[in-house]
Amino acid sequence: MKKPTVRIVVMGGSMEGNVEGLSALNADESLVEQFCVRTNVAKRLGLELEFSIICRKDSGAIEDGDREKLKETITKAKESNIAGVLVVHGEDAMAKTLAHIQKEGALPLPVVCVSSNSPISEAGSDGGFVLAQGFCLLGQFMGKGVREVGCVV
Repeated sequence: MKKPTVRIVVMGGSMEGNVEGLSALNADESLVEQFCVRTNVAKRLGLELEFSIICRKDSGAIEDGDREKLKETITKAKESNIAGVLVVHGEDAMAKTLAHIQKEGALPLPVVCVSSNSPISEAGSDGGFVLAQGFCLLGQFMGKGVREVGCVV
C-alpha cells in the first residue's frame, strides 16, 4: 500500500529561526526539514514527506504575494495527489494568511498551520511538539473529504 504524502510548506516564523526579525539563515535550508530527517519523522508516521520553501520571513513580513504562492502550492499539491499540507508559519500573521487562502471558499485538501516560540533546532524548543500536534491534526482529516484549515500555535 502506498504511503500518503504530506507536503510541508515553509513560510517562516520562529520555528524556522526567524526570531525578532532576524533571518540570517540560508534560504535553501529548512530547519523543519532538517529536524524531520534527523528524527526520522516520515518513517515513524508512515508518511512520505515533500518540502517546499515559499519564504523564510518573520510572519509580520509575509505579504499577500507570499500568501498567493501558498494558495497556488496547495492547489498544485491536490493535483499531485498530496494527502495534506502542513504550513510552517509564524504566529503574528497566521490568521491573516488563513483568511487569505480561504477567501474564495473551501481548500482542495486538508491544511494545518503550525508555529512555535523558538527555532525547532534549539534545545527546549516547543517546535517538535507543535510539529507533532500538526501531524496528528492533519492525520485526522486526510482521506476523509475534510477541507478545513487547522491551526496549532
